Amino acid sequence: MWGGKQLVQLGGQGTAVVSVATTGDKYYIAVPFRCRPIRVGFTITTAITITAAVVNFDRITYTATGSNTRGDCDVGQITLPISAYAYKCYYDETDASTAVTTDTWRETLSEGDVIVVQCATAATAGEGFPFIVVEVDNERPANNANMVQSA
Repeated sequence: MWGGKQLVQLGGQGTAVVSVATTGDKYYIAVPFRCRPIRVGFTITTAITITAAVVNFDRITYTATGSNTRGDCDVGQITLPISAYAYKCYYDETDASTAVTTDTWRETLSEGDVIVVQCATAATAGEGFPFIVVEVDNERPANNANMVQSA
């Protein structure tokens, strides 16, 4: 709990680190419940060198037929500067108060959404763990169409 809010981190763990030395989709984070994104971040494990890296967090929403729509930095974006060194965490606030004023970031994420972490601008070297901090929506799963209980 933080300020009375139930916060949860999505992503940021696993055995493989994400390289920002090449562009492209690097990491996928499944959204298991309806929530509100508060912050995106990247914990660096290998220093960023020569060129700053730009990391986008894009929401992918799937339809019943399997097709999808993809946002462009609609969950967040981080620039990892060349001064960024190992074991430092860079983050960006993406809460709804900012989303309302700029109308660019998603105010809510739904169960079944997928967040893709994309390296839009590559550094010469650099690796780390991307993550999202969300505020849990306490709505019951049975009230959400994207949440289906298994038999």
